[in-house]
Amino acid sequence: MFLWRPICLLSSALLLAGGDGGWARSEFQVGVGADNSFIDVASEGGGAYLVFDQDGQIIDRGSAVPISYDRVADVEIRDWGTIGEGARANGMMDLSESSLRPVWIDPSENLVETVEERGGFVASSGGGVGGRIEQGVLQNIGDGDSTTAMVRAVELSPTETGVNHGWIKNAIINLGWELPINRIRFFPRPSFEDNFLPWFELGVASGSAPIIDRPSIARRGQRWFYEISRGLTAKNDPIIDIIESTTENLDVVVDRRFPTRPVKWVTLRPINPERTWEVAELQVFGEGYVRQTVYRTDILDFGRPVAWSKIRWEGAEPEGTRVEVRTRTGNTEQPFRYSRKQRTGQFASVDRREYNDVFNAVTVADPFSSGSTRGFELVKKEVDTENWSFWSPAYDFAAGLRDATAPPSAWTDGATFLSKSPARYLQFEVLFFPTGETAPRIERIELLFGDSVADAVIGEISPTVTTDFQPHTFTYVVRPILREGNSGFDRLEIATATRVERLLSVKVDDAEVGEEFLRDIQDDRIVVGFDKLVGSEDTEKRIEVVFEVPVLRFGQKFTGFAFSSDDPDIRQQVEEGNATLRFSTNSLSVKTPRGGELIGELKAIPAAFSPNGDGVNDQVLIQYQIRALGNSVPHVLTLYDLAGRVVRRLETEPGAAGVYEREWNGRDEAGKRVPPGTYVYTVKVEADLGKQLNTGTVSVVY
Repeated sequence: MFLWRPICLLSSALLLAGGDGGWARSEFQVGVGADNSFIDVASEGGGAYLVFDQDGQIIDRGSAVPISYDRVADVEIRDWGTIGEGARANGMMDLSESSLRPVWIDPSENLVETVEERGGFVASSGGGVGGRIEQGVLQNIGDGDSTTAMVRAVELSPTETGVNHGWIKNAIINLGWELPINRIRFFPRPSFEDNFLPWFELGVASGSAPIIDRPSIARRGQRWFYEISRGLTAKNDPIIDIIESTTENLDVVVDRRFPTRPVKWVTLRPINPERTWEVAELQVFGEGYVRQTVYRTDILDFGRPVAWSKIRWEGAEPEGTRVEVRTRTGNTEQPFRYSRKQRTGQFASVDRREYNDVFNAVTVADPFSSGSTRGFELVKKEVDTENWSFWSPAYDFAAGLRDATAPPSAWTDGATFLSKSPARYLQFEVLFFPTGETAPRIERIELLFGDSVADAVIGEISPTVTTDFQPHTFTYVVRPILREGNSGFDRLEIATATRVERLLSVKVDDAEVGEEFLRDIQDDRIVVGFDKLVGSEDTEKRIEVVFEVPVLRFGQKFTGFAFSSDDPDIRQQVEEGNATLRFSTNSLSVKTPRGGELIGELKAIPAAFSPNGDGVNDQVLIQYQIRALGNSVPHVLTLYDLAGRVVRRLETEPGAAGVYEREWNGRDEAGKRVPPGTYVYTVKVEADLGKQLNTGTVSVVY
């Protein structure tokens, strides 16, 4: 199932486009047919990137050096399965074909025999891995050898009633990951059938249950399984979902099947045993793709801050499944800051080793008393937001798909890179959400990057608050910090979400940019051009763009990108900050009124039209605004006659906030011209914010 391939790192220096006008771009490729395998970049193998010239020819190679990544400290993902040769890197990924896809659980495989490969173990509820019975005895139930067994003798004392003298703890199997399970089996050794278990409780728990991964560590909000009381009426741990509880079992081999469900923990508890009993093997089986799987790379060092521009992939996302690709970038080796509480009550910085030691300690000396406390109460881990971005939102899978019809070097495909840039360090992850029978896959991931156009491009917008959804005039100011070696830029793109109604002015250091320079108004952005800013002589020159546009989404961010017309694919994102002393916003986001209607500004142009085929007023254009939707949702335009009958239904592609237009040619669903008269049109939206319907009328005349 798993492959392991070491990689020889290349040692050539980083070669990118510099301020001398050289042209080069770099690609980091991972997966099928690439220099780097998915194992390489997730298990301290590192990788290599390629540098291309303008003709798409490789002119150099560079190294992406892996940084030792502390997965123990990064508790965002609690477990990491094994992908080969003991390299603990990722959760339940099948890399056998050099691509990424979830592991398929074979129904013939006893999953208990492979728990250690997934980071699992056999334990009991008596505390400690193995509990209070001999570790070797407990391990016999999962060793795959039916001639060895966990044998428990029961000696009943007639002088004590109401007290259980047998072993009544839960034998616990941590499968190492949440797997699709549908069958559990257990039985005694051959020739010892009389020792079968008549009284038992068989239970399971999912990976979301608040159970610590091992009994020897401590986590806030999680615990180990409860000790079972010796009383004859003792109840089992309520955290366990009991599949079967019986005191009348007559089956020597207990074989229980149930609908497939996600399970990480399997428990078996004898109920008040009255004689010697044993379990030779406790077997667990399942079938289907693992429900949630995660691939995450090491932190990769590219040697210097670079401008991350695009990301694309090859793969498939079958209906009902989902793939989420995310990135994060930074300019220090680790994305976290660690601290420990002092006697003063304040937190002081510590290194990762001390953080881990304290965090995982069950008891630590309390600095405020002579007693002790749990380790996690005394330490804190936070994202180093000054130097690292948070994990990006998931990239749109369809937008990032590789276009097989376009030349790879053209990069006309791919999704815009969402994490902080320029940045020296990169990490990416892929999360898979399959169905039981169908799984998505990623065969290859590629990232495009180049030399940073500036050390930083800082921007802010004014105003940052509007009182309505009408067009407003905004001033967008950008302040670049340039040094020798930056490639420079002569283009600024501003994402506006809706179409700009007027582009009023473009200035560089208060000097109006001439009309001979680019001024491109697109449906959801504007792009302006100017003389190239490059080198220290152009640092701190302000670019000011004034435009008029409606803002339809609360907190809309006017994201900007600086790039050179020589290579428009290498783009550097504008950072929020203090771009000018004229404003005090330090923000690129604009707030709109909260609440109100989701649909507004309905118009029919013209209000009366004549679809008679003479080429004059044969169609009506219906316009409307969709406001304040964070996610893409469908909105439907429907036309009715005055009797309330549906004449025509015009569905739109799902979209977020924006201005939409639909044309109607005066024909019904059958393609026939409608008779003259007044028709009612409605626009309907169903979103997380609720359902809304707005209505207007249009007249048909002949």
